[in-house]
Amino acid sequence: MRPLFKAILREEITKKPGKIQIVRIKLEYEEGRWFAGSAGNQQTAILKTMVDAQALAVLPAESCYFAAGDEVDVHFYGNYCDLTEAAR
Repeated sequence: MRPLFKAILREEITKKPGKIQIVRIKLEYEEGRWFAGSAGNQQTAILKTMVDAQALAVLPAESCYFAAGDEVDVHFYGNYCDLTEAAR
């Protein structure tokens, strides 16, 4: 996978404790920071969300609630070059 980086959540996310969860997200770059929002329905059979997403947020197993404004670990995927150019 590509390097891990931090992004700030635009919305709250809840999950079951005890398992790492991968969330498909869209990114925006503002004032020198990355912001992440859900790319849509996270069910595994929904391919549109995977196509629309720009990155994956990795939510740790020990937590079950992530508030808007929390920092999360994120991996770019898809059109990585366009996203990193936007950040310059």
